[in-house]
Amino acid sequence: MIGICEMVLLIPTLLAGHLWATVIVAAALLVPLVSQTRLYREPTHKNFFRYIVASSPFMVVIQFISAFIVGGYFG
Repeated sequence: MIGICEMVLLIPTLLAGHLWATVIVAAALLVPLVSQTRLYREPTHKNFFRYIVASSPFMVVIQFISAFIVGGYFG
């Protein structure tokens, strides 16, 4: 669900003219997507740990970028 919301974020970010932020958000979505796919195919504790470790930093980056855009710091 979080990934879907972050993908939806790409549309207004691109429409607002923040191309660099769109590229960063899209790139930050790739690593968690790979980890999620591995976790859904093979739901083990090891893959869950990999998902948490791999996706958390990228989710934080996406949240900071979206907060800065909404707050008007970029643009």
